[in-house]
Amino acid sequence: MRGPVDRGPLFTSHSAPDPVPPLPAGPHPLPLKNLQRAFPHPCAYSHRVSELHRAAYEANRKLEERGEKLRQLNDTSSGLESEAAAFADMAKRMGKDTSNPLKFW
Repeated sequence: MRGPVDRGPLFTSHSAPDPVPPLPAGPHPLPLKNLQRAFPHPCAYSHRVSELHRAAYEANRKLEERGEKLRQLNDTSSGLESEAAAFADMAKRMGKDTSNPLKFW
């Protein structure tokens, strides 16, 4: 079994965008440079998004595998429980039967 995994890098940014500049006073439109800094192109983050998507997909797949293993374990334990109950019932019936040649006491 593997040890704990450091998931901190998943939630931190390696290259944080520059802080958004304050809006200029008055009705003047924002210069293009400020707009580009305030709203970076989506492609700048596409690599990071695909990494997070891949990590989420892998976590979901492992969760589904674990759920399937737990269902199989539950089915197996239910079968063993019913077999044990049947065995106990048979042992009680054999113990009550006085003509049973296998009873030696």
